[in-house]
Amino acid sequence: AVADPTASTLSWAGALPVGSTAVLTYRVHVTSGVTAVANAAYTTTPTTCSAGVDANGLPCATVSDVFAPHLTITKTATLDDTNSNGTADAGESISYSFLVTNDGGTDASNVVVHDAKVTGITPASATIPAGGSATFTAAPYVVSQADVDTGGSLSNTATVSGTDTAGDVLPDSAPSTATVPITAAVA
Repeated sequence: AVADPTASTLSWAGALPVGSTAVLTYRVHVTSGVTAVANAAYTTTPTTCSAGVDANGLPCATVSDVFAPHLTITKTATLDDTNSNGTADAGESISYSFLVTNDGGTDASNVVVHDAKVTGITPASATIPAGGSATFTAAPYVVSQADVDTGGSLSNTATVSGTDTAGDVLPDSAPSTATVPITAAVA
């Protein structure tokens, strides 16, 4: 194998009997801000690799490793429906939970849920390993008379943010919204 640490190509030449395998191992130093490394393997001079076959009809493979954390959030609302009418009335409370998942390739640190409508989100921040998840909760939100006067439903949205292992800020997640129907105000 020929490995030039200043080049972007690792090559190996030689006979490989049918049914045999060759293992090429390489290390890549990933700098801050890099979110993925693509690697293509060819049996001949590289061309393109599409659906496992290169432009010459020879087998090839492309491997892509995702390194950056990627955070998603799912917000859930649970109404404490004290009068069992199926809608929120003034004075009833809504509990919110937030399932945050890191479906990226490295840990996410300083993970924080952002929701302008609620207070007391715990934990205040967390580290979520690659492939892991954490549940955050908020202090119950008490439905106000103003919420009831607005009518319809009570919706609010949350996002999540964090940093990667190098301390770089991750993009905020896509928002997640939870909606609870409200009892219509009596005129």
